[in-house]
Amino acid sequence: MTQNKPIIATMTGEVFQPVRIFYKMYDKAQVTKVFRSLSCMKFDKFEDRWVWEFWGETKNFKFDKPYKSIPKHLRPIVLGSIFSREDDEMHLDVGSIERAVKAIKFFDKRINRTIAEVTNIGISNKILSDKVDHPGSNFDEIFKDVEFVDPVEKMDKMKAEHGENFHLKLIQESQDFLQKKSKPKFEKAEILPANFYDDGIELLQNTLKMRQMVAFEHFRRNTDYSLADVINQMTGVGSLPER
Repeated sequence: MTQNKPIIATMTGEVFQPVRIFYKMYDKAQVTKVFRSLSCMKFDKFEDRWVWEFWGETKNFKFDKPYKSIPKHLRPIVLGSIFSREDDEMHLDVGSIERAVKAIKFFDKRINRTIAEVTNIGISNKILSDKVDHPGSNFDEIFKDVEFVDPVEKMDKMKAEHGENFHLKLIQESQDFLQKKSKPKFEKAEILPANFYDDGIELLQNTLKMRQMVAFEHFRRNTDYSLADVINQMTGVGSLPER
């Protein structure tokens, strides 16, 4: 049965779930200078990427499987890959939520926000059991067709369209969302605003964890399970009565 299949895990012990961290770069030369100063960063000219390794400054990271548990002949393992195809953008692909959280905090301490900052975060909402489906170190195929909808721009558009009735429209849409019988579609992958600088890392971490909870249920073939169910579990709120 599907639920008895082994789940693919990273070499540091987390559930493998691809996450992409998007950065806006204001000074690529300075970012490169920072990377060159870190012993945990290596440039891979064959893949045209910077490799973030479990070594040096990251050696004391706390994972389910610590650094000492990694066989010596495999060290240092790769925690993530950084690609930059435009001078003002880069992204970091990591294999787990835990690595993503550590990465955001790690690079925020070392890269000044005036030269680069986190903007969005992408997550694959699928738990894998077959190594054939492993995307490798580059997650382009996962996120190539995923559209990012900026909630601020969406709100501004609603204001422009509905004018004085904007708040009534917003309330109506919220009520429709909560009371509609069919649950919202759970996308295979999403790109979300990170909001790291305003809301902190915990809210972002919880956002990703909630999606992982749904992904686990779908892996167990409980495909009707949705984010609404997660919220209900966390808040203790049951389903709304039908009208």
